[in-house]
Amino acid sequence: MGDHPRLADARGFTVVELVVAIAAGLVVLLGAFTIIDHTFAETQTVTRRDDAAARGRQALDLIVRQLRAQVCLQTNPPTTPIVSGDGKSIVFYAYLGDPTTATTTTQYDSGSGQPYPVKHTLAYTSVGGNPGSITETDAPVTSFSPVTVGAATTRTLVTDVVPPSGGAIFTYYGPSSSGS
Repeated sequence: MGDHPRLADARGFTVVELVVAIAAGLVVLLGAFTIIDHTFAETQTVTRRDDAAARGRQALDLIVRQLRAQVCLQTNPPTTPIVSGDGKSIVFYAYLGDPTTATTTTQYDSGSGQPYPVKHTLAYTSVGGNPGSITETDAPVTSFSPVTVGAATTRTLVTDVVPPSGGAIFTYYGPSSSGS
């Protein structure tokens, strides 16, 4: 009849070879999807940690700046900057403005000419052992004699705070008794 090859001589895959190739391909795809799923979950974990570190760093920078700006009140005798403190809160006076530059919003004591500071309260609160938050309450000093503060405002600095194993957020160090 002619030049047509017989069907038995045709090159190609058998049904068994196709089933084995499809099964192997599915195993490879399943492995790839598993890796992608784990990678996505780990990426979310890293993103959450990075976000928490950034929020914590921002709050810590603000807290450190305020603590470094502590001032004694111009009273007789002078009032120490730190009013009170424990492992969960600290109350102190600080002035974050430039005392050499008069502004229309800065209030000054008529007797001493000193600018009035702000009474800061930093506090950690938690309910039922859950992660808590650090809040800041600011009340402007309006008079040195007697020490009087104005209306307080409160804001949350950072949330989802977990204290270290000791439970204290704030730690205080007194002067060294060795004189150094």
